[in-house]
Amino acid sequence: MNIFEYLDLMLFGPTLDFVASCAGSIEDAVGRLQAAVIPRFSFANIVGTGLTGTVRADHVCVRWKTALNANSIRPSFRGSFVSDAGGVRLVGRIGVPAVQKLALLALSILVPVMLASFVYAGTLPKVVWLVVPAEFIFLVIVLIVFRGLHQHDYRLIADALDQALS
Repeated sequence: MNIFEYLDLMLFGPTLDFVASCAGSIEDAVGRLQAAVIPRFSFANIVGTGLTGTVRADHVCVRWKTALNANSIRPSFRGSFVSDAGGVRLVGRIGVPAVQKLALLALSILVPVMLASFVYAGTLPKVVWLVVPAEFIFLVIVLIVFRGLHQHDYRLIADALDQALS
């Protein structure tokens, strides 16, 4: 494991492979999973707790939604339905999407670069350089806290998908 994989695991948590088998056709499985997902643009999506996201035969992207919580740094399931001789399976991965990881990385780089440009231009005193390490430490603490708060989401997503497809 290299340093980047270790940091990814430490800051954002693991990425887990998920496979669930279900009886019937792909259309039946999609229907059962759609019935278990909270509609995106509804009052239930604001105050409800459960799976939310998109379910299609070729692409499934769902997250665990807690009532009145809209945190974007949380794991999600991304996968698709696969049909073979043994039946229908839902195959995918549960983890924090790469887009969210890149957005947080860009934010952690953007703030020090902006501060450095202001200091270089002479509009801010050099004491501001003390903010750069503090900002980085704060970002790491926030990520670790968010990861801890949403660590149980992996199990909730897997259990909800299993229950919907059984």
